[in-house]
Amino acid sequence: RTHEMFINAIKQYLCVALSKNGVSSVPDVFELSLAIFLTLLSNFKMHLKMQIEVFFKEIFLNILETSTSSF
Repeated sequence: RTHEMFINAIKQYLCVALSKNGVSSVPDVFELSLAIFLTLLSNFKMHLKMQIEVFFKEIFLNILETSTSSF
């Protein structure tokens, strides 16, 4: 989990895929993306600080600010 090549692959491929699927209107896709994101938070937060910021700013805060957002 600490090898630089693995961390870079997570940043370049997994985080990009999650950011695209994190705004999916398909509930199952959104839920799986969120579950993977939470796993990344618990295991790789030291390596993914910038990506975590993007997730919160670009995905989750935007969702919360929409008029169709529910509790």
